[in-house]
Amino acid sequence: MRWAVSDLPAGWVETTIGDVVEPKVEQRTPLENEHFYYIDISSIDRTAKKIVNPQKLSGKDAPSRARQVVASGDVLVSMTRPNLNAVAMVSDDLDKQIASTGFDVLRAKGVDSRWLYYLVRTNDFVTAMSDLVQGALYPAVRPRDIRKFEIPLAPLGEQKRIAEKLDSLLTRVDSCERHLERVPQILKRFRQSVLAAATSGRLTEDWREEKGVDNSATELLQAIANAQNEASIKVRGGAIEPSLGDLPDEVDLPQGWVVAGFDFLAAPEANALKAGPFGSTLKKNMYVPHGYKIYGQEQVIAGDENFGDYFIDEAKYQELITCAVKPGDILISLVGTIGKVLVLSDNSKPGIINPRLVKLSLYKSINRKYISLYLQSPLARHFFESKSHGGTMDILNLGILRELPVLIPSLEEQAEIVRRVESLFAYAERLEARYLSASERVARLTPSMLGKGFRGELVEQDPNDEPAEKLLERVKAGREDVQPQKAGPRGRKGSK
Repeated sequence: MRWAVSDLPAGWVETTIGDVVEPKVEQRTPLENEHFYYIDISSIDRTAKKIVNPQKLSGKDAPSRARQVVASGDVLVSMTRPNLNAVAMVSDDLDKQIASTGFDVLRAKGVDSRWLYYLVRTNDFVTAMSDLVQGALYPAVRPRDIRKFEIPLAPLGEQKRIAEKLDSLLTRVDSCERHLERVPQILKRFRQSVLAAATSGRLTEDWREEKGVDNSATELLQAIANAQNEASIKVRGGAIEPSLGDLPDEVDLPQGWVVAGFDFLAAPEANALKAGPFGSTLKKNMYVPHGYKIYGQEQVIAGDENFGDYFIDEAKYQELITCAVKPGDILISLVGTIGKVLVLSDNSKPGIINPRLVKLSLYKSINRKYISLYLQSPLARHFFESKSHGGTMDILNLGILRELPVLIPSLEEQAEIVRRVESLFAYAERLEARYLSASERVARLTPSMLGKGFRGELVEQDPNDEPAEKLLERVKAGREDVQPQKAGPRGRKGSK
């Protein structure tokens, strides 16, 4: 950053960081039985720009980089490339503190420590240092690069007033950020609560009371069974018939609802429930520029059936025809980011699923959106977790999906549940959009406030402040009495 002298407020002067800090701080190896707090890069909260949870060590356990003895008011500036925004000011909250040699320690000499602390937080400083990084194995800036950085210097009294104003303003900004950080988790819990209420019948309890309850859910299952029998569909090993007791959660089945597994909800056709082919039967060297689409986790996770451009030709498609998909099929991710769901639209392209997906082709009248919501609900998630090893649900499979008890209301209630959930989710999306907009505005506040501070636009000037030039002369001369002398009234360069 460069400040033209003519642009500086009256009484300000241009200098460098090196001119207003001590040349170095004490460096030594801690004694074996000496106890201290060790500050390294991991001790810095890069958002709050504060030291958090420094390690308490003894000299015998100290790493070789624990050498810089720091004191209250010292400003720590990380010198490594990925950590240039890791800056903090040492407080007097703790006893003896030793910092890593990965920091340049700026100890103010005749200026307010907070002036330096806020300067090294500016985007201009971080950008300038990023441009000066050297080294391949350990890319970093050098202390001399930091100390050559040119800065504006205000009169000492004005430095203090600006620092106090920034303390106040940025405390409020930090408070806003902390409150905003809670919003995503609140929205996540809200969505999960909506799904829990929807798939347990609580969301539409008033609807059932108003409409009355019929047996259409039971009739639906009977219609599916009749269609499967007419098509002579047989499940290898026999259909799996889950019960309400198989769920890890306690659920009271609403009146008129039934429990069924996917074997009893499947379309009356072969391979209605199907996992993707073995990996060896579908390799990248078989892909072609155009043809039948290969659906994988990338489409499901993105929620976009048109995403991706992997295809196979007609011959390979016919070879893997049992893994073919059609509009209305539900695709579920199995590995890594598991349990994500995508319902293929009426405009989906013909193709097959890859080994990381399962497809569910369900009976024609079942509401696919309802099933999609159920698969993403806490009921289903808890069930999948209970079936996984060690409680970490890394892999899902068709067998676990077939064992899932699915709570099925009437077709009319399925549609009502979907309508209500979509309405509530739309409300959550509007809140999320407002949160993102607010976050962007708040993120701009700190750079804006810092910029105003170092342009002299944050507080009123006092014509009685001693010009910074006089202060700088004494600091450079190494005089002890660096406190400002009272100056006579003076004007200000330019206009504010």
